[in-house]
Amino acid sequence: MKKLLILFGMIFSFITAFSAAAFAQQPINVIVNEKKINFPDAQPFIDSNNRTQTPVKFIAEELGADVSWNGEEKKATFVMGDITLVLYIGDINYTINGQVRQMDTSALLKDDRTYVPAKYVAEAFGAEVRWESSSKTVYVNMDKGDNNDNTAKDNDSTGTDNPADATDANNTEDTAQEPEGENNGTASGTPAVTLKTVKASMTYYNKYDRVYFALKGIKLANVGSTVTNYFTESYDTKNNKYTITLPASFPVCLAEEVFNINDSRVSTVEIRRNFKTYDTQIVISAKKQFKFFISYNEKLNQSEINLLTPAKDGELLVVIDAGHGGIDPGACYSNTYEKDLNLAIALKLEKLLKEKNIKTFMLRQDDTFVALYDRPYIANALNASLFISIHNNSIDNGKVSGTETLYYPEKDGDTSFTGEKFAKIIQDSLINKLKTVNRKTVERPLLVVLRYTKMPAALSEIGFLTSASDLKNLKSEAFQQKTAEALRDAIVKGLGQLQAEKKSAFAEPESEGSTFIE
Repeated sequence: MKKLLILFGMIFSFITAFSAAAFAQQPINVIVNEKKINFPDAQPFIDSNNRTQTPVKFIAEELGADVSWNGEEKKATFVMGDITLVLYIGDINYTINGQVRQMDTSALLKDDRTYVPAKYVAEAFGAEVRWESSSKTVYVNMDKGDNNDNTAKDNDSTGTDNPADATDANNTEDTAQEPEGENNGTASGTPAVTLKTVKASMTYYNKYDRVYFALKGIKLANVGSTVTNYFTESYDTKNNKYTITLPASFPVCLAEEVFNINDSRVSTVEIRRNFKTYDTQIVISAKKQFKFFISYNEKLNQSEINLLTPAKDGELLVVIDAGHGGIDPGACYSNTYEKDLNLAIALKLEKLLKEKNIKTFMLRQDDTFVALYDRPYIANALNASLFISIHNNSIDNGKVSGTETLYYPEKDGDTSFTGEKFAKIIQDSLINKLKTVNRKTVERPLLVVLRYTKMPAALSEIGFLTSASDLKNLKSEAFQQKTAEALRDAIVKGLGQLQAEKKSAFAEPESEGSTFIE
């Protein structure tokens, strides 16, 4: 009997050990917004702190974040909207918009690949993370809180929509205003209030395609997946006067002032105050009609008043987005910044398109930071025909190289010219011209510049800064020129398809007995 019990014990131990081993070998699944992530080479795993570690590039792509890898500092930087997340290999400390936080594990290197904890990366961008142990699956929901909303949620890093949070505390003075009316109050009898008076710090940028006023330290709007304005606007098109009115509830009151501009676009900008209503007005006296788009640049702490000239009906316009710029370098490797390569190619593309009399609009033409959501919203306001965003890649594996083009997926059965079709044309043109490794077109539904553009849009990742061969090419003027030529050819073809589509849509049906003459 004793021997029998020992035998059963041995069998039970074997079965238990076998089951545990089988469970341990069960692959980890990661599902983002009901879509399973495909990990072609490096697979996610559970680390010693019982956290799911995922390859950095793939989790970033599915979340809709841009990720750059700095091999020298062993640093991964994720950017999505106004949120910047920075992780270091082997460090439990990480930062979100510069604020230091701690996690119970760390990013790590395994088999020469960088892994990051899925929970902390996803939650940094406002996602909801859930672990299901039975299936070893991590569920990430970027649309938490509203299952009926199919748009990405804006995650304001300030945690508030209060424009007062962006007010510059410098150059201000508190002045008690004496309202008119009885009882030392307004005409309606409300008591006097104390307002903060601010001398406007305004800069006018008019050198390049993007013309705008930057109002430092004042938050006129909150711009994300939706736009919330803290002002009202009116436009006297007859006299070309555009007026922004800040209500009495606005936390600051701009001091009265007149800025004399007198260039080809604007005569003056006048700041007026109404001492009865406590409203403040910013009046732009223009010399021609514009479409005005007002945004708030979180990273530069400034409101930006864009003066845009939309394409007319039937007019073709291509918006060129040189990715990153200014305080956002993008990927960085071997003292080379992605933002510089993107701009070099974009400027060459602009020149080539103009040589073909194709109208273009460059979102940046120098080392300037343009807020992420501004890029698609400006393109929409311009009534652009096509949108092309130029980027370059990085990864923690120097053997990975090649070219890929990203797109927002079209609806099933959509026969119109879409971003997905545009991306295919671009990718084919780049591969035929550059002879780089073909990483094909990639669906990226959460990327802001693809999700919120109303025209066909695509984002091309020309090469990898972390690949020695790609980096050598990218730094070559000849290779940059060939890249611009490939993009030009694709854009010309795309515009041709748009024109053919429009012509077909407006073509009148032939009457009976009519003859088609070619």
